[in-house]
Amino acid sequence: MFHAAVTGLRPAWRAFAKITRGQATLADLVRAHPVARRALDAFDRAEASRRPRRPSRRRRSATRSRWPNGGEESGGAAPPSS
Repeated sequence: MFHAAVTGLRPAWRAFAKITRGQATLADLVRAHPVARRALDAFDRAEASRRPRRPSRRRRSATRSRWPNGGEESGGAAPPSS
């Protein structure tokens, strides 16, 4: 679908050329052109409908430390960064 759009539509080709030359970013084009935003949203929805859903994982709160004594291991060393 992407290849067909880029090769079949002149504005899409020009946008692709600007991105590959470093003259623009995809984010710039999506912000400046509502049609590009709608096309990207449609593409994303199509891709999402094809992917199998994974069960959501519960995330740990960012404010809660994984160390029981407030962030220090026994011996006073800082917890390993991950």
